[in-house]
Amino acid sequence: MGIENLFLGFQQALAHENLLYAAIGIMLGTIVGVLPGLGGANGVAILLPLTLRMPPTSAIILLTSLYWGALFGGAITSILFNIPGEPWSVATTFDGYPMARQGRSGQGGATGGAGSHLAIARQRRSRLTGTCSTTVDRVPCNDERDHRC
Repeated sequence: MGIENLFLGFQQALAHENLLYAAIGIMLGTIVGVLPGLGGANGVAILLPLTLRMPPTSAIILLTSLYWGALFGGAITSILFNIPGEPWSVATTFDGYPMARQGRSGQGGATGGAGSHLAIARQRRSRLTGTCSTTVDRVPCNDERDHRC
C-alpha cells in the first residue's frame, strides 16, 4: 500500500504509449495556446470527445499535457508579437517582447517556459501542503474559492 503503488504509478505513466500521448498533448496544447482566444480549458473541452475510447490513464495524460502545452503556447504570441493569447500571458509581454525586438526571442521563450513550469510546481506544492505560496507569509488555505491557492 506504500511505495509499491508509487512505483506502479510511475511504471504506468512512463509506458511508451503514455509518453507518446504526452508528447502529442504538449504539441497540440502549444498550437492551441498560440491561437488567441483559445486556452487550455477550451483545448481540453475540444479534445475531450476524442478521449472517450482511450484508457483512462492515457486520456488524463493527454488532456493534462495539452493544458500544460497551452500554458507555454500562450507565451509565444506574447513574446513574438506583443499580443497575449491568454490572460496569464499578459505579464510575459512586458519583458518578452522587448527581448524579441533585441533579437533575444529564444531567451525570452526559454524564460517563459521556465516560468510556466515554476508556476505549475508552486501550485502543486500549495495544494499538497494546504498553504498559499503567493506571499512571503504562509496563509492557511481553507477556502476552495480562494484564488491565491
